[in-house]
Order: sequence, then structure tokens, then C-alpha cells
Amino acid sequence: KIQAEVLVYLHDHNEGRISEIAEELNVPKQHISKIVIGFIEDGLVQSRASKKDKRSNILSLTSKGKAYMEEHFEQSDQYFNQLLDSMDKNDQEEFIQALKKIDEILSK
Repeated sequence: KIQAEVLVYLHDHNEGRISEIAEELNVPKQHISKIVIGFIEDGLVQSRASKKDKRSNILSLTSKGKAYMEEHFEQSDQYFNQLLDSMDKNDQEEFIQALKKIDEILSK
């Protein structure tokens, strides 16, 4: 789960530092570092030195990482559409309203 959230963070923000990701996800930096090392080894994430602070590295998705995320989002969309298609119109509306309420609560 955290692995997916790291990739989503980098997808949504285009780049980030381990400390920023750790703070956003409320996860220890050491844990994020281990995840990122695995992603770098898999070719999904790349790291470069920050121009402003040479001690800090900037992370971003590679082209392979971006393609992986696009495939993930496409699969999620297909699953969500299948889920909605299996419901009647009234249930669809209730489900969408519930998702909107969840989003509203989480955005606070």
C-alpha cells in the first residue's frame, strides 16, 4: 500500500524528496528510503542531486515508472466502471455521493 502511495505522490507532484514523501504519507523516512531503493533498482524511479542542496536528492518517475502508473490508473478506471455498471442507477448515485462525502472529509 505505501509503495503505491509513493508512486502516486511522485506521479502527482512530478518529483519530490524522501523527506517530503515521508511527511506527506506520515511514514518514517527510513521506510520510504527502502521503498525508493527498490523502485530505483526496478527502473521505476530515478534520483538526482538537488541543485540547491547537494546533500538532498530529487526523486522522479522514469518513463517506465510513468507507463506503469498510467497502466495502474487505467486498470483502476476499468475496475471502477465495472463496479458502477453492476449497480442500478439509484445505487450508482448513492455510491457516488458517498465517495464525494469521503473525499470532502479527507480534504479537511
